[in-house]
Amino acid sequence: MHLGKKIRREIRGNAPWYRLSYLLAKMGKFNDAIDVLLELLNTVPKSNWEFHSYIYHQLGFMYREKGKYDIALKFYNQALTYAHHIIPLNHKFLGITYNDIGEVYREQGNHLEALKHYQQTLNHFEKSLQIEPWQFATLYSNIGQVFRSMGDYSTALGFFRKALAIHKANLLPYDPLFAVIYNNMGVVYEDKGDYPHAFLFYSLTLKIEQRSLPADHPALISTHNNLGNLYQRMKNYEKAILEFETSIRIAEAEESNCANRPDIVAIYNNLGNTYILKNDDYSTALMFYEKARNILETNGASNNPDLAIVYHQIGNAYLRKREYWSALNILEKALKIQEDTLLPSDLSIVHTCTSLAKVFYDLRYYEQAFEYLQRAIKTARQNKTPAGAELLKKCLDFAKHMGIKI
Repeated sequence: MHLGKKIRREIRGNAPWYRLSYLLAKMGKFNDAIDVLLELLNTVPKSNWEFHSYIYHQLGFMYREKGKYDIALKFYNQALTYAHHIIPLNHKFLGITYNDIGEVYREQGNHLEALKHYQQTLNHFEKSLQIEPWQFATLYSNIGQVFRSMGDYSTALGFFRKALAIHKANLLPYDPLFAVIYNNMGVVYEDKGDYPHAFLFYSLTLKIEQRSLPADHPALISTHNNLGNLYQRMKNYEKAILEFETSIRIAEAEESNCANRPDIVAIYNNLGNTYILKNDDYSTALMFYEKARNILETNGASNNPDLAIVYHQIGNAYLRKREYWSALNILEKALKIQEDTLLPSDLSIVHTCTSLAKVFYDLRYYEQAFEYLQRAIKTARQNKTPAGAELLKKCLDFAKHMGIKI
């Protein structure tokens, strides 16, 4: 559970306009929600600090969901500016806003800025008498996810265990918040390649969710998706497909408008990947990738890094099918989004540039292939993580294959 979602639930009941913006966001109609909120800013004087701080916070959320991180940060910072005029200071709101800014930086891969803002969240939480124990646990979980993204699995597990201890001291054994922590721990063990422990924690997650949540709850969609990913890594592709299909069925049972749900995107991606791994079935994979693409484009996510991931997958599928011009067109779209939204050292840029180099190499446009491969190598060298070093080696091996000494 994200802290930002908590504050939105608490304040959305204050007025019909806020409930309307929340409902529009839940439907994925972020542009309409933004129009409502911007109109509301003109309804009261700027001296109403609390009103403006909440609206700017909600606008930050909307743009974050659209993948427009720079605009999201602008609105979150405006929310902070107005919030500091409220006397006495609302430390809870300030802490949650700093948390949401940290979440933006985490999604951008800017780990140090994310941790800095999480620390500010903690500072404000410690000054507020309104913070419940589970909110501290959620913050520790967010911090753990940053360390997991950095590849520091021991530190990540340390923060998850800290959150788990808080839950054990304050919650009943089958509270859904336990499932969140167990899930995060499962992800870390999966990343470490410790599949037995990953399976154990995913199973604990599923057991709690099946006991404490409705059968069509969105959390079950995510858990079956994670189990599918784990089976995929274990090369048990049949079970992986069954888990992904279970996720889709739950989503369809939960909401008739499943076709436009952004959270289904990852499942369609994973199904596509699994069919490729299972038997090089690129045609079926493309069918699922296109479903993911349609969802994101329908929801107006034209500059969302998730859409870049889908474009990259579609491009690679076309590359493997030797439909080079289709591959080239979609990979260039992926790279444009990544250039606009990600840090220059992000490894997604390395993957896309390498794919573009392969397209041009197969087309025998060697100069363009060399240019993209050079960029991939330069970007990988800027990324000081073990994953960056591993990807750099693959790029250099490809350069060697091309007969280029770099």
